Amino acid sequence: PPDGDDGDDNDNDKTHAFVKMPTWDDDHHRPGVADVTSALVGGLAETLTDGKEIDAIICASGGWQGDPPFPKPDVDDDEFMESAIAYGQTIDKMMEMNLYPVLAAGYAAHRFMADEGLFVVIGATAALAPTPGMLGYGLSKVGAHHFIHTLGETTGKAVTTKTRRQKARRLRKNSAYLDTLSVVGILPTTIDTPSNREAMPDANFNQWTQPGHIAKEIGTWIRTPPLRPHSGSLVKVHPDNNGGAAFNLVR
Repeated sequence: PPDGDDGDDNDNDKTHAFVKMPTWDDDHHRPGVADVTSALVGGLAETLTDGKEIDAIICASGGWQGDPPFPKPDVDDDEFMESAIAYGQTIDKMMEMNLYPVLAAGYAAHRFMADEGLFVVIGATAALAPTPGMLGYGLSKVGAHHFIHTLGETTGKAVTTKTRRQKARRLRKNSAYLDTLSVVGILPTTIDTPSNREAMPDANFNQWTQPGHIAKEIGTWIRTPPLRPHSGSLVKVHPDNNGGAAFNLVR
């Protein structure tokens, strides 16, 4: 709060709130897209009162898990079934972490995003190619990339063909915010976070991207819309030779 402010949110121009998202219940029910989307939309509706809107949505939720090993050919039926369950659970977990929040936030944007809004999704450079050994991760990130292309294609700032532009214009009739919305995917290799350092203690951390560099670039895009990449684009980020980060357009 500013100096002299008692910290009461009612006296502050900014909204500070968390929306509680669904988790596994006692019956081990895994939240689906409908659960996550309805929770987010409902929470934002309670938070953004008096016509408040969102200037930017940054989908930074995500995680990594490798595929479980395939069973040996001679395992019995019980072991093969255990392996099948582990296979499915890994893919479910990656979708829940890397794709479902993106889909939910994209739907919420239809009601709560302000004009000249910015929608940023953290994708993955690895998902630009096949991902053997981490199928669930690759599938979930490719899904996020597809969402970026699809939502970006419907905006007025998309770089696309005349036919697609006309189709998108029809889709925007009831969603005026799409006229000025920018949708961008940021694709890092590895971000320098405590969890990544713990998982890969022998890696060269100098080759990892600092979260602050990504945040700084996003902040520039929020403040200065003309500097944003075209809507629906994917932008790779990696450390540069000067201790900063380089952002390169992929698509």
